[in-house]
Amino acid sequence: MPLTVSGLASIWAYNNIEYLKNLNSIEIAFLAILSSFSMGFSLIPTSFVALVAGYFWGLNAIFILVITYIIATIIGFYLSKKIDNQQILNELNKSNKAKQVLENLKTDQFKIIMLARLSPIFPFGISNVIFTYLGVPLQKLVFAGIIGMLPRTILLVWVSSKSESIKTIINGNWNEQFKLPILAIGLLSTGFLIYIILKQLKK
Repeated sequence: MPLTVSGLASIWAYNNIEYLKNLNSIEIAFLAILSSFSMGFSLIPTSFVALVAGYFWGLNAIFILVITYIIATIIGFYLSKKIDNQQILNELNKSNKAKQVLENLKTDQFKIIMLARLSPIFPFGISNVIFTYLGVPLQKLVFAGIIGMLPRTILLVWVSSKSESIKTIINGNWNEQFKLPILAIGLLSTGFLIYIILKQLKK
């Protein structure tokens, strides 16, 4: 579904470049809300939204993106609450080892949330479900999530603002100098996240 929605959004953006470059405040607010719901319902990747926003609005898009991330996180949090997490928790708590692992992970919630949001391999929607399932409070999920997403978001916005065309962004044909820091952030954040989880599993 995210690939389909991203593809359709890419086609629409490509065919409406001049319109998107000259949006008024109300139209930008509408697109921001639409993006928030799309990310909250896991219909579109956060990285795609950051790249497109950066291309059209440059570094000014960062403030808008932070607002959309907050709204999307709140939507994802309450949407995840609709899943029968309690039954899953009851089953896991029957195992002493599983119960211990869950308790250990709770002690590193803030770091885990930041690293998961920073890492590109953990989809936004799936991580919302996992963190809600682990009992992470909404305030912590929002605050740690924004801190974790900011470095990658700033980098993606900067990369897209330097791109010559929206087609370049959609196809991922960036200069090698841009790909290296993005890859480094992804690998480091994923590595640290795996290390923390494995460390807790051994306790």
